[in-house]
Amino acid sequence: MKKHSVSTFVILLCALLLSSNHAKAQNSKTKLLITVLDVSGKLVEGATVSIYSSEEDYQSRTNKLIEGKTDKKGRFQYKGLDTKPYFLDIKKDNLKNSEQSANTGVLSEERFNKFLITIK
Repeated sequence: MKKHSVSTFVILLCALLLSSNHAKAQNSKTKLLITVLDVSGKLVEGATVSIYSSEEDYQSRTNKLIEGKTDKKGRFQYKGLDTKPYFLDIKKDNLKNSEQSANTGVLSEERFNKFLITIK
């Protein structure tokens, strides 16, 4: 009987820890805020922001993690990200960000990670 109680306790404890880690990942406060400008310094509304989780996906333009448009203030926001580097592909008409501005570097945990990107 004791063996059964101990194994039940261990299983319940593992389930609790797993659900706790899953909830933490779902409720991550790590955020990305991208502001897009053109070469004259004007905010760019309606630019398409594509975010990739690996350099390989970015290079091949496959497996987009996130895609959206900038708002009237040239901003695109996303929350709930991991603390790792992401790769950005930002376009509007014939304007695009450079390869140098494609890598975010490792995001800071539970912060608003802000990037100012110029497209030309």
